[in-house]
Amino acid sequence: MAVTSIDLDTHLVEQAKHATGETTTRGAVTSALQTVVRLARQAKAIEAIARVDSLAELMNPDVLAGARR
Repeated sequence: MAVTSIDLDTHLVEQAKHATGETTTRGAVTSALQTVVRLARQAKAIEAIARVDSLAELMNPDVLAGARR
């Protein structure tokens, strides 16, 4: 794990702590980063599914593998 020094908006950090249930800034930032990564992966999966022409294609293992990336 890296030690990084950054300036954070204290009001935003407090909102993140409240939203995540975390009690520390480190916990809130980690939770927020995990959420951003998860949402980006979900968006890519949704885009892959939206490009599917048929249900049969959706059941194709290669298409499913692409949606999981």
